[in-house]
Amino acid sequence: MNISDKGLALIQEFESYLKPQPDGSCKAYKCPAGVWTIGFGCTEGVTADSHWTREEADNAFRREMDKHEKIVNRLVTVSITQSQFDALVSFNYNCGALAKSTLLKKLNKRDYLGAADEFRYFTKARNPKTGKKEVLNGLVRRRKAEAAMFTSDMPGADDMPQAAVESRPLGVVIKENKEAIIAVATVAGGGGTAAVKSSETPKPADPPKPVLTPKETVSKAKETAKEMRENVDVATDYWKWAKPTAVAAWENVYIVGPLVLVMGLAIFWPKVKERLPWG
Repeated sequence: MNISDKGLALIQEFESYLKPQPDGSCKAYKCPAGVWTIGFGCTEGVTADSHWTREEADNAFRREMDKHEKIVNRLVTVSITQSQFDALVSFNYNCGALAKSTLLKKLNKRDYLGAADEFRYFTKARNPKTGKKEVLNGLVRRRKAEAAMFTSDMPGADDMPQAAVESRPLGVVIKENKEAIIAVATVAGGGGTAAVKSSETPKPADPPKPVLTPKETVSKAKETAKEMRENVDVATDYWKWAKPTAVAAWENVYIVGPLVLVMGLAIFWPKVKERLPWG
């Protein structure tokens, strides 16, 4: 699968062609995370002195797209739509975090809604001045745009209020509109899973276990202790009865043992004798 024009437009919306020169070329600049960047968000091998023509920037952007397309195609093991693929390429192009993400784990388990909700957790970058990770408004906007694209062709996605998506956390919006898009279990045309219908009656929850009062707890403990004492008494009485029998059996084994041996030889000796070479 390859990224669509819509996906490219999303990436270039956030990876703008910054620091353009009068001749159309561009110079390197530091992104908010303090990383030297040039062209459409390219960082590999970029230094403060990097200077590209527009053609070089376009070619580098295309190479980056090829690389991240291959990564997404390799990592995703379930069927996805074009919009979902575009969103994942944009996500990995920006932060390179898809491979070890919970987003990918949920997606490959066909938890499409859960995967969409994971975008919102990748909104921090390290502040080069403080050395601490901070939420960046640009990343918040990008993650919302990617999540919106990821869910755009899910069944029922048109029923999600766009104003709510733009102004509130994506996870809250998805949960509140779950009934409208729960049919995503069959997303991407024949993933092989059965759709979960929103009209299905949920299973009733197990009734809560009664909570004992302190007085009831003490009473229960006393009853248990009483039962344990009774079991000990029964075991003691049984041993008193069985001990003489066990001792007698052990003492008589010296008499009974040889007698059993002699009887066994008397019974089986004729057959044993026949098998002896001198029998």
